[in-house]
Amino acid sequence: MRKNKTKYNSPFTIHHSLDTKHGFTLVEMLIVVTIFAIIGVGVASSFFAGMKLWDRARNVDFTQSNALLSLDLIGRELRQAVNMPDFYAEGTSDELSFVTLNNSIVEVTYRFDAGQKVLLRSEAGIDSFFEGSESIASPEEEVLLIDEVSFSYSYFDEETESYETVDIWEDQEDIFDAVMMKIKIKDYEFTKTVFIPISSYVPDPKSETIIKETHTYYD
Repeated sequence: MRKNKTKYNSPFTIHHSLDTKHGFTLVEMLIVVTIFAIIGVGVASSFFAGMKLWDRARNVDFTQSNALLSLDLIGRELRQAVNMPDFYAEGTSDELSFVTLNNSIVEVTYRFDAGQKVLLRSEAGIDSFFEGSESIASPEEEVLLIDEVSFSYSYFDEETESYETVDIWEDQEDIFDAVMMKIKIKDYEFTKTVFIPISSYVPDPKSETIIKETHTYYD
């Protein structure tokens, strides 16, 4: 005789729901946050590095433009220099004075203030000198903020029949043949050599040393 088996549901039976949807666990959330943090740090680093590079390039361009304009200004006045009785060109390594034609004949002085780290310019008319009165120099103007400056002077030595360079030019009736200017701004160095048209030296047009202008950058 077949017995009917009755099924009993045990109270210990675990029933699994057919719905398998569930939220993120704490570990998964931490992993996602960590990944996004790493990506964010990389993007931010690239962005700030790019901004720093762009700012440096902009500053280099601004510094270079100011330096070249200042050297061209000095060079233009030097090329217009004139010889005047009782007015002799004088110069040291950080100061330069000469007579030039700037609308009128004036004595121009460039002086480096090491304390303020600035190149200054002043000029004085010489008309009053011939009238018997004292010439009055204009207030010094700021030309360029620089860290260092160096002027040197080239002339033809008749004894050695060669060109010599000195750091001081004074008590000379003749003007120097050329001026070598070197300025340093932060890590950038600019040099320029200007020949004086009224000097006794007539450069060879084929010579590569007529105008020297170099710009050296140090990273």
